[in-house]
Amino acid sequence: MNRFLLPRFDDGDMYSCSRYTAEEWDSFRNPNLFIGLFYICSGIIYDVLYLPVLAVMTQPKFRHRSCYRIMLYLGVIDFTCVIINSIISGYFSIVGSVYCTRPMLTYIAGCISTGK
Repeated sequence: MNRFLLPRFDDGDMYSCSRYTAEEWDSFRNPNLFIGLFYICSGIIYDVLYLPVLAVMTQPKFRHRSCYRIMLYLGVIDFTCVIINSIISGYFSIVGSVYCTRPMLTYIAGCISTGK
């Protein structure tokens, strides 16, 4: 997020996409449908199995205890991170995306998934 918050932040060659043209970056793509679908399906399965656990923690008999409120908050964060880490990563695998083909989406998804 330093790129957005600190406009003079110089990341040097770490994230430089100027080495190749857009067509050359597209040539580095390596789409993999099987791995992408595996990521997406496993993420959906994990999220569907996570929903009943979150529903139990929202019941009134558990909500008055602070430990369940903390666990509910952490569960919502886990739920969101599974969506980002599995479903967006699966999409990137299916289309064969590299960082320089979609730099903003990759950067923002990485910041959200690691920052939560």
